[in-house]
Amino acid sequence: FLTGLTRFEDYPCPPGYWCPGKGDAFLCPPGTSRIQPGAKSLEECDPCSPGYYCPDPVLAGLPNTQGIPCEPGYECPAGSVNPKPCRPGLYCGARTAMPSMCPAGYYCPEGSSTYNSPEQLCVFPYYCPPGSAHPRPCEGGYMALSLPGLRDSCEKFCRICDAGTYRSDSLITAPCQPCPAGFICP
Repeated sequence: FLTGLTRFEDYPCPPGYWCPGKGDAFLCPPGTSRIQPGAKSLEECDPCSPGYYCPDPVLAGLPNTQGIPCEPGYECPAGSVNPKPCRPGLYCGARTAMPSMCPAGYYCPEGSSTYNSPEQLCVFPYYCPPGSAHPRPCEGGYMALSLPGLRDSCEKFCRICDAGTYRSDSLITAPCQPCPAGFICP
């Protein structure tokens, strides 16, 4: 003998779903989650929190009841479906929603989780202004100076070649060269 349902209150819509009535339960879509039971509409699925991501629940095989923390080296703004590698010139610690700019004297390639690892320090003959994705050589016509301190600007660590000398772009570590006979180097 089967009995009918007498108390709907015992069966709230489960976390990670929304239920418009009539017994249907729909997964909250990618980029959203629902930690509490009882969502009545799609609008009650909340955007994934900043610093977290909420994957496609069908592909993941699980409803999004809460976001997955963003790993170091990745950024996850609010509503993220997947983590994105931290952009060049920026760095992303754990649970990053808004990356930080790489400071002067360092460089941050794509996917950087920090800025101050030994490999990211700018060294002679390069310099790194704020937001650098890679070390920069002094331009042609300038010579790199080997001075102490954070190598943070062209103005401090590159000197224009004196009259009568030159340096091509390809000679990164070379000093300014004397102008060859038959040419003028103003």
